[in-house]
Amino acid sequence: MQSAACPKELTKQHDKSPGVVCNEENIALILIEPDQWHDNDFTNLAFSKTRLKKGQLSVCRVEHTTQCEVYYFVVNPQLKKNPGRKLIGVAATVCKDIRAISTSTGERAFCVIDDPIVCNDDERHEVGIGVQCDCITKDYLGHAHMSFSQSLNPNEVAAAQSNLKELFRSDKKPFSIEDVFPVWV
Repeated sequence: MQSAACPKELTKQHDKSPGVVCNEENIALILIEPDQWHDNDFTNLAFSKTRLKKGQLSVCRVEHTTQCEVYYFVVNPQLKKNPGRKLIGVAATVCKDIRAISTSTGERAFCVIDDPIVCNDDERHEVGIGVQCDCITKDYLGHAHMSFSQSLNPNEVAAAQSNLKELFRSDKKPFSIEDVFPVWV
């Protein structure tokens, strides 16, 4: 279901990338309170219109992301910036379902684009919650971005965001990181 509406979906974005995001992949959003989650529900920031317009809504490609990487690249930096934040868990869905959300004219509403974070450093890092891992290269190859596939009018934006929110809901209860991501380092 990759399409011309999302040209970046058609090629991997870095040599070290595991490849383009496939329809069968699981896509996860890490939920930090109060940013993405508050009062047992998603906040408006969870599916930020601004980030979606800029193609900067960060998500994880589950099959290409470890628990270590989630803590190191996503959770710990957020908690360090603001110790009042709290890890809630993970909301996840299948990529093809994200790509299937359409506008009132039948056009795709969202793109899911491979966007690995590649850096080099072989230090050992404490990643929190009693987990220690050896992120040898500290690469976060399972990082991806979501974006709107096109310019949408305000009503279509609201409808698309609402549909995306419903898709990521899993009985209104987030999963734990340990239940979703593999342990391997």
